[in-house]
Amino acid sequence: MPWRRALKSLHVALAGIWMGSAACLVLMAAPNGDRLGLGVGGATALATRIDDWVLVPAATLVLVTGVLYGLFMRWGFVRVDWVVVKWLGTLGSVAFGAFFLGPWIETMAARSAELGALAYTDASFEAARLRVFSFGLTQIFVLAALVAVSIYRPWGRR
Repeated sequence: MPWRRALKSLHVALAGIWMGSAACLVLMAAPNGDRLGLGVGGATALATRIDDWVLVPAATLVLVTGVLYGLFMRWGFVRVDWVVVKWLGTLGSVAFGAFFLGPWIETMAARSAELGALAYTDASFEAARLRVFSFGLTQIFVLAALVAVSIYRPWGRR
């Protein structure tokens, strides 16, 4: 059915947007990320906008399209092991982003708004920046692994 291909295309595109926006955030939080030419305030303001307006909606819509997949495709939600792995990985990534990565990005933005260029000398800013960089990079690898699971479907029926 054509709507199934459209749903699959949307799901894959949204996953790509999620991963791409996560990569942008990692680059802005990278050591020497200030060399992007945005300044600390510009980089953190842009990071919060990417997080709020691109990453969060894309991740949310990946979940929504995943629910539609579960409801209307033969795989369901728990019939096939690889789908269970994808659900756990996606839900874990969304939760980790919501409860940890997002607040760390907000901490970076607040500290840079308060301190300007001196934010790079602030311990809380640096701790948040390093967490966004390292755990954001980890999240990108998790998302890439979930894409690979979708392609290879390594496990069969439960």
